[in-house]
Amino acid sequence: MFVEIRGAQTVNKGAELMLLSVIKELSLRFEHRNIIFTVEPQINFSYSKRVKYDIKATPRYHLFGINFGVFSRFLPDKIKRDFGIISQDSIDVVIDVSGFRYGDFWGKSEMVKGSTKYLKKWKNKNVKIIYLPQAFGPFQMKGTRKQAKKILKYADFVAARDKDSFSYLNELRTDVKKKKLFQYPDFTTSISVGEKLDEYKNQILIIPNSKMIKEDGRYISYLLNLIKYLQRKDLNFSFLVHAGNTDFQIANQINEINKSNINIIWHEDPILTKQIIKSSYFLITSRFHGLINGLSQGVPSISTSWSHKYERVLEEYDFKDMGLINDLDNFDKTEERIERIISDYEKIKKHLLLKSEIHKKKVDEMWERVVAILDEK
Repeated sequence: MFVEIRGAQTVNKGAELMLLSVIKELSLRFEHRNIIFTVEPQINFSYSKRVKYDIKATPRYHLFGINFGVFSRFLPDKIKRDFGIISQDSIDVVIDVSGFRYGDFWGKSEMVKGSTKYLKKWKNKNVKIIYLPQAFGPFQMKGTRKQAKKILKYADFVAARDKDSFSYLNELRTDVKKKKLFQYPDFTTSISVGEKLDEYKNQILIIPNSKMIKEDGRYISYLLNLIKYLQRKDLNFSFLVHAGNTDFQIANQINEINKSNINIIWHEDPILTKQIIKSSYFLITSRFHGLINGLSQGVPSISTSWSHKYERVLEEYDFKDMGLINDLDNFDKTEERIERIISDYEKIKKHLLLKSEIHKKKVDEMWERVVAILDEK
């Protein structure tokens, strides 16, 4: 079975964890079948990671509206074997894990590029099309609404990650949505990590997000206030890079402005990154999967927000009032949250771990639905 995973990458740790979750779950649930995983080669998916995870490549190069990737079928078998190339015609299943790509924010062109231009062709070739839990919508623009309706028309399974995303899809006028549209939480919880690492057990981790600068000009000032507060309280803290170089540069910028030398943790391995979060004392994050990795492992987590997805996952854990920072000017609120976490630490940790078990059961139910679809003739 040839499975193409779309929307994954290896720069953002959350996107890489989604990739690894798909590989892990399908490999376990179809252990009796030979599964070959493949991705479309792109700049943010390193060749070394493809080799490491034994993932093949399915080229889909477009120029002047022509898909030159189809010509890969004519390559000699030896070249395809040597370079790990799987032709488009070989694909049996497409699994989309884009996270946040389909909606007005990115526009019609990103939806088309992501998958919608291929949907009809895939369906005609009996390819199973799966959209795993991700953020969708809104679809106020005519072009994005049309593309969203294509997803609901041709896909075999569509999972919205939160109630807003589900609502945006559900309100589209199409008769097929009820048969294939579901709501399930983020599925990276299936990736387990090792025991806690002692060196991080008293660490407060700050996960920056370059996206926040574009969405809120007060973000750098907020981080500076946060650093000064933590230093004043003599708390042990570090930056943790959960995405790429732009997030690393934010941490560097804070160090330069503050004339400090705050430790910056940045590892290539997303599983080690998740293990470091598990080991930490608590988390102050601006990355969505940083928040997921905290909450789902029982680590008290405070989060800034530029999208409804942060609010919704905090609601799932009954932690929105404590965990959401939506006013960067009012730093007193952040101070209150940190002090309350410290005072009620064990109670909060226990609460989050109970919610995490519910989360994981929902993810398991989702995979059972997906497997049933893939098992259909």
